Amino acid sequence: GATLASTQTFTWNPGAGVTGLELKVCTVDVAPCPAADVIYNGPLTAATSVTVSIPSNGVPVYVFLVYHENGVENWITYMYTEP
Repeated sequence: GATLASTQTFTWNPGAGVTGLELKVCTVDVAPCPAADVIYNGPLTAATSVTVSIPSNGVPVYVFLVYHENGVENWITYMYTEP
């Protein structure tokens, strides 16, 4: 986990067959994130980037990229540190 900026832009390339995706940023490695641990809970979108404000507490941050493909959710998890 790299340290994130206080305003962080996440970008992705969904690839062929992806009908939408969601970005979720949490302070716990639990999917889906409990409401108290959510930093950002993005809607289903066709966008390829989003900018998120990240708190400056220095704790681990878990970023979940959820790809929707053929009616199935595919979760990819990344770990970073807050600034």
